Order: sequence, then C-alpha cells, then structure tokens
Amino acid sequence: MAVGPDGALWCAEIGAGGIARVASGGEVTEFALPDPACRPHAVTVGPDGACWFTAWATGRIGRITEEGQVTEYALPPAPGPSPTAWRSAPTVPCIRPWNTAGSPGSRSREASRDGP
Repeated sequence: MAVGPDGALWCAEIGAGGIARVASGGEVTEFALPDPACRPHAVTVGPDGACWFTAWATGRIGRITEEGQVTEYALPPAPGPSPTAWRSAPTVPCIRPWNTAGSPGSRSREASRDGP
C-alpha cells in the first residue's frame, strides 16, 4: 500500500489482477489491469499522484493514473547469477530488483518513478 499526495491510499489486488484506490473520503475505485493474471504486488506513488506497481507474473512495471489510464513497461532482467524479484519501498523513489537468493555477485538496476 502507498499513500498519494492527496491522501488517497493505493493497493495492489494481487489475486484479482487490479489496483484499488481509496480516496481520503473513503470512496473505493478498483481498476482492472490489461492482464488480470499479471499479479500486481508492490506499489509506490509518484509526485503526480499516479501509482506505480510491479507485476510479478509478467516481468513488467506499470503506471496507473487516478482516471485509470495504464501504461506498462517491460523490465530487463537484472544482471547476476540468481533470480530477482522487483520491489518498491516507500522511502526510495524508484522500483528496483531485489536479489532473492542473496548471491554476492548480483547487482541492482533501478527504474525511476518518472519511467524506465
């Protein structure tokens, strides 16, 4: 979950293949993503209020506006010998791969909130 500059809460609906936005007044808007099997997971909010999300099953990141306009970007594989999973953190202004096996030889790549 992530909170936007307007106080709205954005959530990934991993099982439903969508993103939900809860306005500060409590109104819930659910947005279906183009591929319902994409398994959206980590979310972060850009300074313009749009939500960025990772899609585990498709190896993509996406940006969704308050109006529901979705733009998706394919992610390059991260260098290194072990598998990676893309993640975001509320205190870091990017979405980056995280080495899931803890191999000392792996490196990170970043995609800024302004786009890859």
